Amino acid sequence: MAIDNKMTLKEAASVLGISPNASKAEINKASRQLIARYHPDAWRGKPAAEQKKAEQKFMQVNAAKKIML
Repeated sequence: MAIDNKMTLKEAASVLGISPNASKAEINKASRQLIARYHPDAWRGKPAAEQKKAEQKFMQVNAAKKIML
């Protein structure tokens, strides 16, 4: 899945683990949890490959949030 604003609403909802017709509160809650989990600071000291995967997921979550809101 691309990490840009070209993902569909359905793809964005899938990234956040919510339904495409989720409320603003549900979108914010899901994105906050995922952003905290995949934030680059949380992955310091981990192997470089894991850091890169987490960074990509972090960017994907941010892009999905923008699309959903």
